[in-house]
Amino acid sequence: MRDRPAAANNRVTKKTRNGPRGANAKARSAKRARKFNDELNDISTSPDPSVASEVEDEARILDQSKSSKQTRGRPKASKARDGINSSKGHSNEDGDADGMSGLEDQHSNRDDIQRQLSELKKKYSRLEASYQELQELGVKKAEQNFELLKAQAEESTRIANELIAQLKEEVAEQSKSIQRAEKVQAQLGQSETEADTLRAQLAEANQSLSQAKSETKTLYTKLAASRQIEPNNKGSAPGNRAALADKENKQVAQIKEDLYADLTGLIVRDVRRIDKEDVFDCIQTGRNGTLHFKLALEDMESADSYEDVQFAYRPQLDASRDGDLIEALPDYLTEEITFPRNQAPKFYARVIKSLMERLD
Repeated sequence: MRDRPAAANNRVTKKTRNGPRGANAKARSAKRARKFNDELNDISTSPDPSVASEVEDEARILDQSKSSKQTRGRPKASKARDGINSSKGHSNEDGDADGMSGLEDQHSNRDDIQRQLSELKKKYSRLEASYQELQELGVKKAEQNFELLKAQAEESTRIANELIAQLKEEVAEQSKSIQRAEKVQAQLGQSETEADTLRAQLAEANQSLSQAKSETKTLYTKLAASRQIEPNNKGSAPGNRAALADKENKQVAQIKEDLYADLTGLIVRDVRRIDKEDVFDCIQTGRNGTLHFKLALEDMESADSYEDVQFAYRPQLDASRDGDLIEALPDYLTEEITFPRNQAPKFYARVIKSLMERLD
């Protein structure tokens, strides 16, 4: 019993000795906790949100683990305090054992936290390295794509510029071709106008030539007719009055025929009696040529009346000589026809119209 105060003194000394040490341990734990929170704050400011969220999740798990361990340790301390308060007869050795177990739990918690923090740092380093690698890869890929697109755009621009230049050259060449075509068209129009003028002049010249030929034929015909009618009486005696009277009559008749020919263009070359018909060898001159034809008048004795006497028209055309005239005449004047004597004026009017009417 006498030894109890000493033991009590020893317990007091041990409590006094353990008091500051426990306080220092708590201070160090608080310091480490603040450091851990600072590191967590630094991690939360990382450029990669996924890494920060992952670290925060790990820290939350650690906090839960720590709180669960502290909760498991509290009942022992509470029981110790309750035991001290309820019964002062408990031994001080049990209190010292509880304090030591609490310190060991704190050291174990710190080691777990340090280990987990180290693992988080390593994981963060790996994630940050992967992030940096992916970021660099994305930048390089974007630069490569940009360079590729830039090269393609430059090539497309070059091809487009070449095509534009080629099209401009083609447009310029087409403009020149259009100008040349317009000049040629203008020259063609002028040439057509000149050709029309020349055609008109040629038509006038052909018409003048036809008229000249007709006049020449008429003159030759008149000359031949006058030579045939002129009597060949150079050997006859000049004192024969009957011959002179006959000559004068023939001259008067010739003058009449010449006047009729000058007025109408009709020349009667010869009159013969053939097979009870009076056949007149005629030449009709005109603008479009000279028509040689024969008119055969039926004998009056074979007809019942004057109106029943028939005329027979027989054209004397030569295809090689009268080709132009054949084209100008109507079909009924290029073949033999018969008509009554009272239709003779109408027939002659049609002959005059065919020979004198201007051709288109």
